[in-house]
Amino acid sequence: LIELEGSEDFVQRNLNEFKEKITNFQKPDKFPERVQEKTTPPLSNKPTKKTIKTKAFSKNPEPIAFNTQEDSSNEKPSLKNFISQKKPQTNKEILVCIAFYLKKYLKLTKFKEGHISHAYLDLKKTRPSAFHQFFLDTKNSTTWITPGDGGSDTW
Repeated sequence: LIELEGSEDFVQRNLNEFKEKITNFQKPDKFPERVQEKTTPPLSNKPTKKTIKTKAFSKNPEPIAFNTQEDSSNEKPSLKNFISQKKPQTNKEILVCIAFYLKKYLKLTKFKEGHISHAYLDLKKTRPSAFHQFFLDTKNSTTWITPGDGGSDTW
């Protein structure tokens, strides 16, 4: 498809020129054979070294111990009793209950993933497999937790 724009004289002149070139075009009898590129073997049989970047946070954070037992004045329930009263159904709800417990009874304004890890161990509950991602997903899908300014594992 050829499209020309311009004055009538210009279009007619160039159209005739293109017609000549198209009618005089001859197909080659035989196309040249493809030349296969040579593949060079690796310089040595040793596997190449690959570098892997590691993330700033640990996949399984070290548990940070805190007192989960009931105090003598009964002002602070044990973590197990607190969780059993709240009856959380999902891991996100468990996370929020633990965070609330840390804030209300232990007066922590920020907590680390290690605190939550310790709580899961104390409660004998199975932690989510992608622990850090679990925090990110909870943050992105709810307004229950927000990142803290103490590193990537502070909330």
